[in-house]
Amino acid sequence: MRSWMARTVAASAVVIGVLVGACGGSGGVGGGSLCGPPGTSPQCGGNQQCDPTLGCVDCTSNAACGAGAPYCVLGGCAACRTNADCGGATPSCFPQSHTCQRACTSSAGCPGNAPLCNTSTGACVGCNSGADCPRDAPICNPTTQQCVQCASGADCPAVSPVCLPVQGRCVQCAGTLGCGGSAPICSPDGACVQCVHDSDCPPGASSCDHGVCGPG
Repeated sequence: MRSWMARTVAASAVVIGVLVGACGGSGGVGGGSLCGPPGTSPQCGGNQQCDPTLGCVDCTSNAACGAGAPYCVLGGCAACRTNADCGGATPSCFPQSHTCQRACTSSAGCPGNAPLCNTSTGACVGCNSGADCPRDAPICNPTTQQCVQCASGADCPAVSPVCLPVQGRCVQCAGTLGCGGSAPICSPDGACVQCVHDSDCPPGASSCDHGVCGPG
């Protein structure tokens, strides 16, 4: 049991690491994109591409994924999407990690980050519905079956109206969504600022320091 749980946690960490690399999400603020036009974007690092809904991602289709993790799920390559992609001794696709695992029969065998056994699918999950979630993360994400703060901008407060759907987190801005006026640029942590780089600043105040333009 310990080795199975260790494999589950390790696999979850890999997939979560990939998904958190996505730099944006769906918001309820005006027009714009989370990282620019679809396809490659200067806002996305490495070999990532821009998905207007998810942000900077490692994949936008299964074609970008390899044999070991052939399915593109929420911008990351995964081993399975549903139980139909699994079989043999590991027939259950665990939604948090999207890896094939041995089916659970009770919550006693599930790890702490997915403590509930969904006996209809044999998967250990963080939630089956919003009733399983706490007040500060009241929504059960249908893809990962984890409790999150938001699924769309409609779930977010006015002070942080943009939802990052991969992370399920409300932020002030993402990509080109949410900013304007004297703080037109969205920083990597989701806050509206004057600048991220020196090149964002005007002549005479050409040095960017913690999001504020000042003398060089």
